[in-house]
Amino acid sequence: MDNKDSKKREALIASNNKKDQADFYHLKTGDLLFQILNKDSAFNKPKNVDSTYNNIGIAFIDGQNYALLETMAQVQYVSLRQWVKNGNDEYYVVKRLRNADSLFTSAGIQKLSSEARNNILKKYDTSSDWTDEKMYNAELIWKIYKRSLNIELGKLDTIKIDSIMKYEITTKAIFNSKNLMTVRKE
Repeated sequence: MDNKDSKKREALIASNNKKDQADFYHLKTGDLLFQILNKDSAFNKPKNVDSTYNNIGIAFIDGQNYALLETMAQVQYVSLRQWVKNGNDEYYVVKRLRNADSLFTSAGIQKLSSEARNNILKKYDTSSDWTDEKMYNAELIWKIYKRSLNIELGKLDTIKIDSIMKYEITTKAIFNSKNLMTVRKE
């Protein structure tokens, strides 16, 4: 390994960490970020979207690391900076649980993180199936909050597909949840 390249990489990481701290200082673990994906995004039409915002993720802040859990082709952590860049005009809205300070103790964050890890690498759900085999963004967020904190973000709808009743949650239902408050619009 070239020591010169290693030092350049470390300097770039340190620079990016400083930028993240300056740009995302207002975020807390558990915050939900909503955006409109760019038209030229490879994945700009997620299913189960009936609102202006067609992408949603959960912020995870650990020291100087700013990441967002989302579902694109699969459930994954992505750089918050890159996630924002994928949005239309880099605009996003941050929402937070109304009682976040009492819920996101170290135990609450651990529960949220554990439930998030349980879903890593699951494929994107294109069929609106409410199983845990695959997930779409709103389903992922709803299930993580329900299972880790016993909080329902928005009302589940029931839809009929091939004469079978199935559950569904939309980005709009989560965005309009009474359990959330708007923290910031960027």
